[in-house]
Amino acid sequence: MYIVLTGAKKNVGDFLIRDRSLKLLKHLKPTEEFKEFNSWEPLDEKLDIVNQSNGIIICGGPGYKQDMYPNVYPLTKNLDDIKVPIYILGAGWYGVTGDQEVMNNYKFTESAKALLNKAAQNNGLSCRDYFTKRVVEMNGINPINMTGCPVLYNLEYLNTGVRKPSEIKTIVFTTPQDPLYANQSIRLMESLKKEFPDAKIYASFHRGTGREEGTGLLEGIHLEKMAQEAERLGLEVMDTSSDLSKIDFYSETDLHIGYRVHAHLYFLSERKPSFLINEDGRGTGFCNLLNLSGINAYKSNSIGNASVKFQNKWIKKGINKSIGNFKAKNDISDEVISYMKEEIHNGFNRFNGIDEVIDGYYKNMKQFIESI
Repeated sequence: MYIVLTGAKKNVGDFLIRDRSLKLLKHLKPTEEFKEFNSWEPLDEKLDIVNQSNGIIICGGPGYKQDMYPNVYPLTKNLDDIKVPIYILGAGWYGVTGDQEVMNNYKFTESAKALLNKAAQNNGLSCRDYFTKRVVEMNGINPINMTGCPVLYNLEYLNTGVRKPSEIKTIVFTTPQDPLYANQSIRLMESLKKEFPDAKIYASFHRGTGREEGTGLLEGIHLEKMAQEAERLGLEVMDTSSDLSKIDFYSETDLHIGYRVHAHLYFLSERKPSFLINEDGRGTGFCNLLNLSGINAYKSNSIGNASVKFQNKWIKKGINKSIGNFKAKNDISDEVISYMKEEIHNGFNRFNGIDEVIDGYYKNMKQFIESI
C-alpha cells in the first residue's frame, strides 16, 4: 500500500493531475493499493498508517517551489518521523520567466532541500520538464528523473498518431491565471472571434469566473471582467473549476489556444493541436520539453537581482505591471493569429512527431513508477 498526496481544491488542472496520476499508478502497479490524502494537510496524526505503507507519492503540479516544505507540503514537523521512502511524481518548478537568469537564482530553502534530499536518497525525484531538472540539480540535489507531467499521458491514446482537424469548427480558449494578463487576454478573445467568425469558441475558466471561495479578491475581479467580455463577444463562457467532468467537452473540440498548461497537455495527450501562451516559466518549460513553439505573454530582457520569490508575490498581487524589465505584452493577438494561421495553412506540420515525443517520455514515466 502506498500513500498518495494530491492537491485538487479548485483549479481543474489539479483535478486532472490527480486523475492522470492515479490512473498511471494503478495501470503500472496493478497489484498495489493507493490510499489518498490531501497534500496540504499535515500527516503527523496519520504516521501509523504512513509508516506501515511502502512509501509516500506526491503527485504533480508546480511542486518544486522554493519553499515547498513545509509551505506547500507540510508533511510532518520532523521529516525523520517519516520512516518510508518519499517519491515526487512529475512535478515542476514555478519560475517567473523561463530565462536562464531566473533559473540561476532559483534557490530552495534549507527545509525544502531537506525534503528533496530525503526523496533523492531512494531515487524518488521525477520532474515534468528540463527547466525543473536544471534548477534542482543547480541546487546540488541528485538524481532527478525526467518523466514529463502525468497529464501528458492519456492511456487510451498512447502509440497513436496526431489528429489534425480538417476544419476548425470548435475552439477552446483558456484564460490566464495572473491578473497581469487580463486585458491582454480580452484583446486576444476579440481577435479570435474576428478570425474564426463561424467557429464555436469556448472561454474556459479553470479557477472559476469570479469572486468565489478559494479565489483572491484581485484575481476574482479580473475573472469577472474576462467572463463579462467573453460573453459580450459571443463566446460560450464555461466555469470549469472544481469538477473534472466539466472539461469532458475538450475531447469533442478541434483545438486549444490559451494560457492554461494543463489544457495544453490535455489536448496534446489526445494528439490534438494546442497553442500555448506562456504566463511564466512553467509554460516555457513545457515548450522546451516538447519542442513546440509557444508565445510568451511577457517580455523580459533581464529579471534583475531581486529575489525570485518576492517577484512572484509582487506580480501575483498585481502591485505593479512592471518589475524591473518584466512586463506584460500589451497585445499578442497578431503573434497568436499569425502562428495559428501558419499551422492551419500548413496542415499543422509543427505538430508532426509530437506523438512519438510523448510516447518516448512515457517510457521514462513507466520506468520510474515501476521502480517505486
